[in-house]
Amino acid sequence: MSAFAADWRNASSWVHGVEGASGLPGKPDVEDPFIYQDGEDRFHALLHNLEGPHMGADPMLVGVHAFSEDGLAWHYGGLAYTNVVRLADRTSTTFNRRERPHLVFGEGDAARRPLALATSAEARGAGDRSFTLVQALR
Repeated sequence: MSAFAADWRNASSWVHGVEGASGLPGKPDVEDPFIYQDGEDRFHALLHNLEGPHMGADPMLVGVHAFSEDGLAWHYGGLAYTNVVRLADRTSTTFNRRERPHLVFGEGDAARRPLALATSAEARGAGDRSFTLVQALR
């Protein structure tokens, strides 16, 4: 279900079930949406895939991308990030989980150009302990 508001802090301005709005399909099951607009005012979202490796699914499918021209009708765009990260020393490590994706943007003219992806990360064998991982984008 979709909801829109003139002022997100004012619950009386919320409107549910706006005509033309569509949520994402039911598969994969996702959470933690990070929504942003690119330089051409198109909408994008990064989402944590609940059907990733910690649920016994494809070990590479951890983060997914969605897009919308108008912010109402949304479509999946495919894989956004995996649980394998190349480190500064040129080695790679595989995390058990990467959740709560966020982008870090530039300033000034680059204000809509993402510079890094920030996620929580859980190392293999770490139990339920996680940390914030910031990964530079190419």
